[in-house]
Amino acid sequence: MNPSAALVPSAIDLSGTRSRLLTVLAGAGFVALLAQVALPLPFTPVPVTLQTLGVLLVGAALGSRLGAQALGLYLAAGAAGLPVFA
Repeated sequence: MNPSAALVPSAIDLSGTRSRLLTVLAGAGFVALLAQVALPLPFTPVPVTLQTLGVLLVGAALGSRLGAQALGLYLAAGAAGLPVFA
């Protein structure tokens, strides 16, 4: 038996929780960063942003559960008034 394993209850995995939290924060930040990149098109006044690409990449990289949490955090940040939307 690992002596340090007795110090932390097995029901609480702090390293896994911390890792998931940082992954969700990074995913939300990635989408917010790509939402600020605008590509103007000559035939329309509406620019194309990379926000959609960020959503697809976060969903593919993190999976359905963590991806949904990351985008929920992104939406919550925008609803709170942070300038994360395009």
